[in-house]
Amino acid sequence: LPPGPSAERAAVLISEVKARAHTESLLCLRSRIDEALATAQQAGARVEEARARMELGALHTYGGDPDAAVAHLRDGLRISEELGRVDDVALGIGLLGDALLENGRVTEGVDVLRPGVDEVRRLGLGASIGQFVEINLLDCLLRLGRWEEADHPEVDAVHLGQRPGRPRLLRHRFASAACPLAGDAGIGQFLDIGTGIPSLDNVHEV
Repeated sequence: LPPGPSAERAAVLISEVKARAHTESLLCLRSRIDEALATAQQAGARVEEARARMELGALHTYGGDPDAAVAHLRDGLRISEELGRVDDVALGIGLLGDALLENGRVTEGVDVLRPGVDEVRRLGLGASIGQFVEINLLDCLLRLGRWEEADHPEVDAVHLGQRPGRPRLLRHRFASAACPLAGDAGIGQFLDIGTGIPSLDNVHEV
């Protein structure tokens, strides 16, 4: 690459972060994400700026500054919407909802994820990023005890659960939402009656 800031250099830095994130924590990659954002801003590369902000938001979601996470993700989502970048918009909705959920801002998560489900479907990405958005919305509604409102996304989540790797995630999300609520109601034990249908995973492993 030629010296100096450019969209290409920012894109390479972002790609490097994504590749290294499989083996290193985002916190270890903070300097590269900051460099990618600065490079994109200096080059006026708004697509890359949006993507770098989303990477920073993801970094802050887990172990960083929750307010910074939300701010970066909102900025990244706004830029992507202005540019009409469909994939980035869908990803931004998912990451923003996840950041709010992970940092205990569950009601705000619903406010983002409920319209987000429809928007991601409208963009034609309901079968990919839409799964992530729907599961997080279901999680938020269950944590808030809004069972009736959880009915529609729960149906979709059951269908998602038929895909490889999804049942364990869905059970974990349900348990993390339902168990604290049940505890508050004085319920200390659960009896698993079963369905009579052979399936994978023993009860004690769920």
